[in-house]
Amino acid sequence: MPSCAIQNCKNNLRNAKNKKISFFTFPKKTEMIERWKLVCKENVNPKTTRVCSEHFHHLQFEDQSWLKD
Repeated sequence: MPSCAIQNCKNNLRNAKNKKISFFTFPKKTEMIERWKLVCKENVNPKTTRVCSEHFHHLQFEDQSWLKD
């Protein structure tokens, strides 16, 4: 079950359904992976780890259609 890798975040697939939260995979670029890892829990695997949408500003999304009902 996907859960958010950000420190102190308790969001997971089960409790996020009613909140309309999405989970995103890590970026492909090594530089960005390292930046993301700085705010994540210890020992995350960038290939399987997810970060929930609550940690992004809505302007960071190119396609914001997922925000609409």
